[in-house]
Amino acid sequence: MRRWVVAVMVLWSGHALAGIYKSYDKNGNVVYSDDPAGGAESVQTRETMVVPALPRQVIDSKVNRGVKPGEKALKEPTSYEIRIAKPLPDQQFQHSDPPMNLDFSLKPELWKTHHFEIYLNGERIARDNYSPVLDPEKLARGDHRLEVRILNEKGQRISAEGMNFTVFQGSEIAPSP
Repeated sequence: MRRWVVAVMVLWSGHALAGIYKSYDKNGNVVYSDDPAGGAESVQTRETMVVPALPRQVIDSKVNRGVKPGEKALKEPTSYEIRIAKPLPDQQFQHSDPPMNLDFSLKPELWKTHHFEIYLNGERIARDNYSPVLDPEKLARGDHRLEVRILNEKGQRISAEGMNFTVFQGSEIAPSP
């Protein structure tokens, strides 16, 4: 029985020490293997880097928006102040203007289970994306409605803010400036 155990350990230790070898097939493709076939060269391997998980209190402090251990967690907001900075309300664009990123801010910070959605003319164009692109060239001429909505985890609207802007399109008679 001892001989069998020793034999298994010797075989297993040889397998554990087996390296990785690099060779080329007849078409010139690189082949990696644990078998040192004719002409194969040994490849240096590095130990896999392992990053330990953060301590639970650090994770909790991030999830609770900076609440330190022992402090009371922030209360879930029931409303938000939404400020759309770009585009400006009633701003006018030429159809040929370059694309721009929507810019808005929230107070307080977005709660961990809340989401925001951005609507253009009643159609959702983004969810949890702070800077979707608005391209006047891809929009029809005329008035457009942009709205930012904050939703709770059940999908119920908590807050909303909207604004209008206009896209003009030049013509043969009156080209864009």
